[in-house]
Amino acid sequence: MKIKSLFQLSLTLLFLVMLTCSNASVIFEQGFEEGIFPPTGWMEKGSETLTGEQFDIPEEEDFWNSWADASLWEIPAYIHTGFSAAGIGYNPVYNFLWLISPEYQLNYGESELRYWMWYQSSLPSYFTKLHIAVKEEGSDEWTLVKTICYEKSVCLYYVDEQVADLTEFSGRKIKIAFVYENTGAYQLALDDISLVSETVGISEPDEIEKFSLSQNYPNPFNPATTIKFYNNISGNVKLTVYNIKGEVASKLIDDNMDAGYQTVNFDGSTLTSGIYFYKLTAGGESVTKKMILIK
Repeated sequence: MKIKSLFQLSLTLLFLVMLTCSNASVIFEQGFEEGIFPPTGWMEKGSETLTGEQFDIPEEEDFWNSWADASLWEIPAYIHTGFSAAGIGYNPVYNFLWLISPEYQLNYGESELRYWMWYQSSLPSYFTKLHIAVKEEGSDEWTLVKTICYEKSVCLYYVDEQVADLTEFSGRKIKIAFVYENTGAYQLALDDISLVSETVGISEPDEIEKFSLSQNYPNPFNPATTIKFYNNISGNVKLTVYNIKGEVASKLIDDNMDAGYQTVNFDGSTLTSGIYFYKLTAGGESVTKKMILIK
């Protein structure tokens, strides 16, 4: 009973802190309504591999907008809101076609990239594939954060809003790339892209860098999800999953770890559907978040 009471108290305090000490701000929104493409500050690139050297695309070869003339974009199926979107179709020149954003500064809280995607496969044996990659200021390396793959797609509408967790880049300046992968014969459109970053109400930004726990993704999940956290002090780290009763459902980490960003995969295939809590303890501090398992 004592353990359960303390656990519930910590959740209550966490909830109150979240209400009073954090708010989200929109870093940018892009709906491709400027009438020019790519939009101001954006770039198109091509490459032979996902992480390989990128090539400038000649102006006359506007692949990301190649089938998106003004009349086509007035067809509602391609557009989520407004009068235009960014689109691309199969081409034989590059294996990967990059649409790269300008550089943006993230806040020190949780950050999410949100966007709507429309897709169609012209042949049932092919599939739709889009990668999301991020590059930090001063780096030449792109970090792959998400890959979307729809097999044998035949739909002609926007799927649910997509979300990519960018919390691991908190407090940094980044560029975001939407990378179309040639997989045979399909079309893809993007619309209503936004980057939302949480501002946490602590006066010293360095305090945020010491200890942070991201929301798991996906959430709800079945049966697996990913948990990310950051700790700038090496030492013992515990990451534990509890059920709604406050009982230990899984011990994910209980070991000495180096400082830095960490990613943990949690498999809930042996658990029943319901609400679970994951608690991170390190350096004498702890934080708890909620996740939902749906089977």
